[in-house]
Amino acid sequence: MSASSVETRSLSEREVAARAIHRMAGLPRPPIIPFVNPVSLPRTTVTTCGYLFTQRRRPVSPARQIFKRIMDVLMATGLLLITWPVLLISTIAVKLTSKGPVIFRQERVGQNGRIFPCYKFRSMYMENDPKFHREFAREWIFDTEKSKQEEKGKIIYKLTADPRITPVGRLFRQFSVDELPQLFNVLKGDMSMVGPRPPLPYEVSLYRNWHLRRLDVMPGITGLWQVSGRNLLTFEEMVRLDLQYIENWSVWLEIRILLKTVWVVLHGMAY
Repeated sequence: MSASSVETRSLSEREVAARAIHRMAGLPRPPIIPFVNPVSLPRTTVTTCGYLFTQRRRPVSPARQIFKRIMDVLMATGLLLITWPVLLISTIAVKLTSKGPVIFRQERVGQNGRIFPCYKFRSMYMENDPKFHREFAREWIFDTEKSKQEEKGKIIYKLTADPRITPVGRLFRQFSVDELPQLFNVLKGDMSMVGPRPPLPYEVSLYRNWHLRRLDVMPGITGLWQVSGRNLLTFEEMVRLDLQYIENWSVWLEIRILLKTVWVVLHGMAY
């Protein structure tokens, strides 16, 4: 057996994602080490699928980062104070209805490729098979037609009738209650209130070059994709919305997304 085959088999999902980011950004292949440090990506001009991004890649300005951070801390703290009864009831509901921890910690890819533990109320049974989502992710990114599902007369792009989800978990997901613990991710500085959805390492390993632009900013609990149709949109439509948010960020856009998120959640839509 060759050394290369042994090396490939020993790679973790984190390392596969790290190599994908370096490869697609035109950087040398990184060594086989845990993916813990931010990856510096070169600035490029991206043209894809008739959608033109002529602006060069540039770091987010320090002033914007400071302003967003202040807003994030204030809003996350306020929401935790307001929603503590929901957090308490949800904790009891998860504990009484299925075995396993209340909080589910999942590795996600954040700004500049940094891995962080994303917190959610556990909405699935323990020891479930992740192959369902892996197969869907590959189809969603590479073969949109295969990822199509029909639900209530609408074409959607998500896993339907997922046997891994508990009855309480389905209710949580309908009203996005399972994502409330991510407010602690915001306080820790892993996430923002608004930004692109944080992807899984194996999703990033499937990204094309232009998809990596999503990682230029901190991921968010909500974002432009989440309030613009979410499961009704294809993967590339999601990425385009994320890039639109990144390139056209403003305080007013941030406020509009947050206000629309409230409306979406109150109407019980799985954004």
